[in-house]
Order: sequence, then structure tokens, then C-alpha cells
Amino acid sequence: MSRSHSGETAEICLKGHFHIARDGSWHHEGRPIHRQALVKLFSTILKREGDRYFLVTPGEKVPVSVACCPFIAVSTWRDDNQQIFIRTNVDDVVAVNANNTQLHVLDESGQSIPKAEVRDGLFALLSRNAYYQWVEWAKIKDNNGVLEFVVHSGNNEISLGHIHENSF
Repeated sequence: MSRSHSGETAEICLKGHFHIARDGSWHHEGRPIHRQALVKLFSTILKREGDRYFLVTPGEKVPVSVACCPFIAVSTWRDDNQQIFIRTNVDDVVAVNANNTQLHVLDESGQSIPKAEVRDGLFALLSRNAYYQWVEWAKIKDNNGVLEFVVHSGNNEISLGHIHENSF
């Protein structure tokens, strides 16, 4: 048993298997959940404890396997102050800054892509379109002889990764 977000004791329930795929799609018992309203509802009760994810209600705590990040940043834009925002696949809107954004290594090749914290340790991985938009906004910075792509969000500088000599 564990404490739910409301302070009540929730039983870990092993009925049903929930999974969030790499593309942000939600699945139950191996079948995709097609009702976006239901996915949005589930996303509001998704919690992270260490490296594990759960759907938490006052009475139950259901484990969720997550392939990469629970959310996908499906769109991005900048306001008049050059503050970057993302909108997730469950319609959360997040202002991007240096404290809530980090690079996520995708695979053994060392490729990385930014992810931004949506809330309480739950991250959204940038979609390909959102990532390319950030790359378009990025500038090359010489950081003591190491070249890197950086994007500015308001007064924050966010690294999109180092540029290797053999990249050109």
C-alpha cells in the first residue's frame, strides 16, 4: 500500500496492463486507447515514483509501463519575448526554460533530443516537427572550443547538443 496524492492509502492494483508507447500513444491490455478524452483523463492521474509510473486514484494505484517519456510535445511556438512553449499530446502547455528542459539520449548511437518537464517529473519528448522548429531557431555557440547548438527561450539558453567536427 502507498499514499495517494490525496493522502489516502491506495492499493497497488495489478488488474489490466497500461502502456505508453514511444510515440505517446496509450494502450490497455495491448490495444490502443483511441478515445483522446480518456487518454487526457488518465494523464491527469499519472504519477512518477522513481523510475516507475502509476495511475493513482484514492483507492487504486495501477502500474503503467512507459517506453520513453509519457508525453510528446506535438507543437511549439515562441511569444513576443522569444519564450518557447510546447503543447503536449494531451493538451498541456508548458513554458520551456533551462530548469525544466534536458537532453534525452534515445539510443546506443548517442542521438539525443530535448525533453521538457510537464509536471512532477513527467516529461514530454519533442516530436520530430517540434525538434526541427527548435533547430531552426538555434544558433551555434563556441563554448570554450566546443561548438554546440543552443536555442534561447526568454532569458534561458538551452543546449540542443554538441557539434562534432565530422558533422560537416
